[in-house]
Amino acid sequence: MKITAEQLILDGVVALTHQGYYDPETAAKRYHEIFFGSGMAMPRIIICDSSHIMFKRPSENDCNRQHEDRLYGSSRADLAMVATIVGDEKVERLVCIAGDNEDLAHILAERYRMLGLAHKVDIVDNSTSAVSIVESVLEYDPSLN
Repeated sequence: MKITAEQLILDGVVALTHQGYYDPETAAKRYHEIFFGSGMAMPRIIICDSSHIMFKRPSENDCNRQHEDRLYGSSRADLAMVATIVGDEKVERLVCIAGDNEDLAHILAERYRMLGLAHKVDIVDNSTSAVSIVESVLEYDPSLN
């Protein structure tokens, strides 16, 4: 099955990115406005990369803040906002692309487990795995069972 952009829109798949925001909290507020302030239908599937929960900060030695070299876990409101969206009953799945970073995948899994959302979250290595999950969700029709 090949997924087209039209099908993604019709089936309610949304891909979140930071859309140029440096601060993930600002991006998450924007997502929250989009999902809860615009009256649009909640998506069935949300695809995102790990930046919704992990972000880079400039090193303290870099006064111009041009070099980002350290990853920090975000414990601010962005995770809570994403969790509010994922926790909606209409959202079936969050697919998070974490790359080969097993530590990051573990952190993400633990945070979603603590939020009671682990059953809705898949953490994958790459976009190919993410597409496979999306395909399986879109192919599954509960009315056929």
